[in-house]
Amino acid sequence: MLNEKKEIIPRILRDMNDGVLVLDSQGIILYLNDRGRALLGE
Repeated sequence: MLNEKKEIIPRILRDMNDGVLVLDSQGIILYLNDRGRALLGE
């Protein structure tokens, strides 16, 4: 579980920097672009 967090958090931050994803302070997705939706399989 801890290793998963170490892998997931940097990826989320990178995706936010790339404009793929925007989260609010509680981790709720506010914005997800087309590439982000594709990554999540939507």
